[in-house]
Amino acid sequence: MSWGLEAGTSALIVSLQPVLVAAFAGVLLGERVRPLQWLGLVLGLGGVALVVYRKAGLASDGLLAAALCVGALLAISASILYQKCRLPKRH
Repeated sequence: MSWGLEAGTSALIVSLQPVLVAAFAGVLLGERVRPLQWLGLVLGLGGVALVVYRKAGLASDGLLAAALCVGALLAISASILYQKCRLPKRH
């Protein structure tokens, strides 16, 4: 059974995890993100969105698979941010 999304495309979505963490690090962790860095983050997210949209097509199963991958991306990014914010640092 095909979920309508290639393995490479799903890996591309989930590989955005460092980009997403960097985007939210400024807000949640108080780290400074410069305007040029924001531009890079937006361009990276836009490029991936274009690739995923083209690869997933308009089929509902492709969009569902892409949505599930985005959910996985959000979950792993949230867990990393939670760890950085809440858990004690080890030296």
